[in-house]
Amino acid sequence: MPQLTGEPTPITLDARCTLEAPDLIGAVDVTDARTHVRASGHGAQEQSLLDALDAEEMETALMFEMEVEEDRAPKGRGDRRRAGLQATTRQGEEAIILRMDRPPAGKEVAVLYTDEQGVSRWIFPQKDAATRGRSGRELTFHLPRESAPVTPAQSKRRGPISKLGRRMVRMLMWKTDDIVGQGVNRFVSDWEQRKRPYGWRAVRGQRFTPNPDWDALRQGRALLLLHGTFSMGEIAFDGLLRSPVFPRLADYYGDRIIAFNHPSLHHSPRENVQTMLDLLPHGVTLDLDIVTHSRGGLVGRVLTEQLAALDTGPRTLHVRRAIFVAAPLRGTILADGDNWIDLIDRYTNLLTNLPDNAYTLLMEALLAAVKIVGHAGLAALSGLNSMWPDGDFLRALNGGAEHDTEYYALSADFQPREESRLKALKSNARDMLIDALFGEENDGVVPTTGCYAINTEASGFPLPEERRKIWSLQSDIHHTNYFVHDEVNDQIAKWLMA
Repeated sequence: MPQLTGEPTPITLDARCTLEAPDLIGAVDVTDARTHVRASGHGAQEQSLLDALDAEEMETALMFEMEVEEDRAPKGRGDRRRAGLQATTRQGEEAIILRMDRPPAGKEVAVLYTDEQGVSRWIFPQKDAATRGRSGRELTFHLPRESAPVTPAQSKRRGPISKLGRRMVRMLMWKTDDIVGQGVNRFVSDWEQRKRPYGWRAVRGQRFTPNPDWDALRQGRALLLLHGTFSMGEIAFDGLLRSPVFPRLADYYGDRIIAFNHPSLHHSPRENVQTMLDLLPHGVTLDLDIVTHSRGGLVGRVLTEQLAALDTGPRTLHVRRAIFVAAPLRGTILADGDNWIDLIDRYTNLLTNLPDNAYTLLMEALLAAVKIVGHAGLAALSGLNSMWPDGDFLRALNGGAEHDTEYYALSADFQPREESRLKALKSNARDMLIDALFGEENDGVVPTTGCYAINTEASGFPLPEERRKIWSLQSDIHHTNYFVHDEVNDQIAKWLMA
């Protein structure tokens, strides 16, 4: 087991990688990902992470735990710089340096770093250092130097993908042939066609099944569920289907509950709705209520406000009520081009309390996004761009349109309880910087008020107080877990059945 001796000499981790951690005392344990997941100290969702990596054909090139016992560096900032501690992370923190031989042509690498409190972030090679050292044959990663302290009680617990009290570093490698050869848009389009295809789904009991009964759906009002970014109905609304109130909803709608799965990255909400219409039977007439999550709220508003501008063909749709849950109706700063890594980081941490299958499926989508970050590829995706606060899509949508749908909104200001694991996320200095980007209350991904106010008084906004509900003050409700909370599902049912 390599030791952190405090010396500036690089520590050899394997034949390709070294670690420079001057003045740190402790130990490094290089491990195998598949062996580690079978050990008693593995993370609660480590197997699910491994499943997602396998599905996305990402190899764990190196994995090690690091336990820091002492930092002997000088305390003064000037003294620390004179001691050679000049490397910094993307967020400006002091860093230790992980170096790796450049991988073979056609492969790229990123680090998934998890601190002692179980908070993760994605770290990409330093651009200014990627072509230096050994004639450009080396990649450099800046890992946070400072420890994230845990209590003795916490150190005995498992985090989502690591044991609390230790840092976990995973160096992940993947092939880039498809991305380089096809281009980012084609790569994402192919991925979503395989993993997030268009399709109508019927809800039967607590399951999503294909082939809705359109004759039955014509017999009365139906409930339509519209999911958000990276997701699909089976993931987004699993908590609603399993809630105590759902049987009452199913009875109220006569089991006429459907969902529309759609790609959320490479197609815009307008394209999503047009395809929704194209996949409906000719001659169908639907009277709907809708419940949306996240970006699904933009899809819902296209359906209620812009239907006349689309090709409906011989089909008629009317929406009586729409409930927007965590909708980015005036966008999210995390969809801005400078903040893509922060967006992926937030999702990586917030999805860790989801069921294993939902975690794996969402992590697959995040891993696909990780693959294209280095190609500046997210900028080319119209589905993601639809959430840019200053983008063309939201500017047009929020310009105002007449409609007769009753709008309702559920949102949260994510402020977890002291005993919550996610309290570490909100108290983490790096995440405080992300919150500062918002400059306002948020649920971890979208602004709290952005679900019911759009900076104009068009289209019925801002919504009146009786049509909105906001959770804050010691609430564990955040962007990816609304529907696992009974109080959220109860409020949805109350509005729908009123």
